[in-house]
Amino acid sequence: MRGPMKTIALLLCVAGLAACDDDTTPTENLDLAMAGDMAVPDMAVSRTADIPVTFQPEGLWWDSATQALYIANDGGQQIVKLVEPGFGFTVFARLPDIATTAGSLGQLVKKSDGTWLVTRFGYGMAGAVLQTSADGQTTTAVGGLDTTRRRIGLSVAPDGTVYDGWFTVTGTSMPMNGTVSKVALDGSGETDLVTGIGKPVGVLATGNTLYISDRSEERRVGKECRSR
Repeated sequence: MRGPMKTIALLLCVAGLAACDDDTTPTENLDLAMAGDMAVPDMAVSRTADIPVTFQPEGLWWDSATQALYIANDGGQQIVKLVEPGFGFTVFARLPDIATTAGSLGQLVKKSDGTWLVTRFGYGMAGAVLQTSADGQTTTAVGGLDTTRRRIGLSVAPDGTVYDGWFTVTGTSMPMNGTVSKVALDGSGETDLVTGIGKPVGVLATGNTLYISDRSEERRVGKECRSR
């Protein structure tokens, strides 16, 4: 039996946003607290499009430089590219093959140098942050990371610092030890920053603020950007 059709919904939005402090302030000392109402006022959706897909879309990244949407294909170990007009899909990068029971992809981000990062969930066996070259031809796993950590959330701060969200499972199906860590891309490991989270599935670093989406607690952790 075929499953439900998978769809990507595109929204072209125009909004008046207050500027956040994103002038490459060092992110060593991030402000962290429970977020308040983070709704954006005066948001207007000017165009929408529903695009059926035949793969499993996971992380999404809109790249203004190439005017294309990049998608982590959860079931195919690929980064897929979608370009207007015509909404044609192409495979931008083929990631290392891995068994379905040890794979699955998470958030996808692009660094300022054009390289790409995506988390691999790993199911407690092969958790990783994968780094793909700007042309999509070469992918390697960042060294020094604990492969038992189930990784989903991922973000790159304006100063280039990389953060990922992960959790472990011990004896039950419930997430344990949910944490957001700072990842060293040179293979020297990672530094745990925010602990006591259930299942951090989304991470966003902007200015000196880190936002975390905790799926198990249905909450957002973080603090609004400071006004200038």
